[in-house]
Amino acid sequence: MKKMLFLAMFSSLAYAGQAQVYTGKTVNVEFYSHTPVEDIKAKTPVMTSVIDFSNNSFAFKIPVKTFDFPNDLMEEHFNENYMESDKYPNATFNGKMTSATKIDISKDGTQNVMAEGKLTIHGVAQDRKIPATLTVKDGKIKIDAKFNVHLTDHKVEVPTIVMSKIAEDIAVTVNLAMEKH
Repeated sequence: MKKMLFLAMFSSLAYAGQAQVYTGKTVNVEFYSHTPVEDIKAKTPVMTSVIDFSNNSFAFKIPVKTFDFPNDLMEEHFNENYMESDKYPNATFNGKMTSATKIDISKDGTQNVMAEGKLTIHGVAQDRKIPATLTVKDGKIKIDAKFNVHLTDHKVEVPTIVMSKIAEDIAVTVNLAMEKH
C-alpha cells in the first residue's frame, strides 16, 4: 500500500501540467552513531526524490541496502539484524515543504524551510518536522537537512550485547541537489 501511494505521488507530480516539479539529481545521505565505545558511519548516494513547488509536495525514497559501511560485517548486521532490509527495503518521506514565508524559487537565494510529513523507517511511520535549508542557484535547487532518528520510534531493536556500541539517536545528514523535471 505504501509503495502504491509513493508511486501515485510521483505519477501525479510528473503529470501535473502547471507543476513546478524538481527531481533529485545528486544526493548524499549519511548517518552517524556515536558512543564512547564505537562510532558508526554509513552513507548512500541513492535516493529517489521529487518536489512540486506548485503545492510544495515533497517525497523521497531511499533503498536501505544502498548504505555503505566501513566494513562488511557492520553492513550485514545493519541490514539483517536491525533494519531487516528484506522485509522493509525502503526508508521514505511523504509530506510538504513549509516556510514562514512563501517559498520562492524564482530567484537565487537561501530559505529556511520545514519538511512536514510521515517519515517511514523499518516499516514504522512517524509524523516529523525536519528543518532544512533550501538554496536556489542558477535554476537549480539544493536542500540540506540534519536531524536525528530515535531508534525506538521506528521499532528498531538493538540487542543488549551491542547496546553500548550503537547510539539510541542516529544523526542523519541529507544533501540533495534537484533539477527541474
